[in-house]
Amino acid sequence: MGDSPSRHGRGTGGVRAVLLAAAAIFLLAGCATRGPRGPRAPRRLALSPAPAVPAATLSDADAVLAAFFAAYGIDLPPEERADILPDGVVQGRLDRAALLRAALKRNRIAATLKADPDGLREAFGRNRPLLLYLPGGRHGSVRLAMPADWDPESGRIGLVVGDGPLLEIPADRFFGMRDALSHSALCLSTPRGLDRLPIPGTERTRLLADYHAARGDNRRAAALYGRLLADAAAPELAVHALCGRADSLVRMGEPGAAIPLYRQALELDPENPRLHNNLACALLQAGIDPAGALDHADTACRIAPSNPFYLETAGAARIAAGDCDTAAATLERAWSRARDRAPDVQAAICDQLARAWLCAGRPDLARQVASHRAAAWPAIPFPGDLADALPDLARP
Repeated sequence: MGDSPSRHGRGTGGVRAVLLAAAAIFLLAGCATRGPRGPRAPRRLALSPAPAVPAATLSDADAVLAAFFAAYGIDLPPEERADILPDGVVQGRLDRAALLRAALKRNRIAATLKADPDGLREAFGRNRPLLLYLPGGRHGSVRLAMPADWDPESGRIGLVVGDGPLLEIPADRFFGMRDALSHSALCLSTPRGLDRLPIPGTERTRLLADYHAARGDNRRAAALYGRLLADAAAPELAVHALCGRADSLVRMGEPGAAIPLYRQALELDPENPRLHNNLACALLQAGIDPAGALDHADTACRIAPSNPFYLETAGAARIAAGDCDTAAATLERAWSRARDRAPDVQAAICDQLARAWLCAGRPDLARQVASHRAAAWPAIPFPGDLADALPDLARP
């Protein structure tokens, strides 16, 4: 049996009524909707939690430095902060090498980022603390600061500049004064976290290579420097890669393989004293071309005459060449310029000086230097060759 006309008609009318009712509801709802919204106000950007200055800081710069490390969960001891902010430097300036050492001890890498508008917005979006300089009042002076918040609506940026309230300055003034410093700022990262930083791939490779070299993982560092060299477009980066790979090879006991890399780097940067010094060291360790080693060591000292490392190499090269009296005089100068260096550096120079006096036929002076060295740094192992040459030397 087919559908009856009467039942079909009722069904069609019911559907039509439902559609009309839905249209009426839609029209009523449409009349109740708001018109198009205006642009949203820019969202305030801020670190969370807000940076806090640990207790017992000694200066504004010390307070900012402590707050920066604390923002990464690191309670940096006062003695390490003092190394990073040594006495006698222009106010606020950091000893970057000391900061890198402090970061390395915590398995962190210090990376340079941009603190221009895009960079600062990205850092706040990632909740990434930054450490930067503001130009100071005096010529060459700077003020250490740490951005804490940015309110684009009011156009003001809040900065940690000491143990006190935030310094609020207009954003356009902040970015204007930062332009003179190329907007560079420091952050801390784990090795894996480098992938999340807005930096070029070559810079990421360089940071990883330097990190593993500093940790003594020379094989991995050499591989990374090799990759960096293959990708390096700028001569400065190629020199860094060549020198880093060569240094790693020397530390691995392969000075012969490092020598051509140093020579290649010197073709790109012939007045680089580090390259001349390290090439001289590699030649001495490989036992080849002592005259060339002395020439490169002397060139390094000509370019940087007060560097104790270069003077030590020049002294060692003169011992190898048999010029023992001049070697001793050179190493005396190295020692006098290393009094503020780490104990292992001073001990190594004293060892070379004792060898120079033995070479010059002055065991009395060698014994005097070696005795001082053994008493001053008893925890540093005494070299076997000096122990054999000075068997009656009293050591703690």
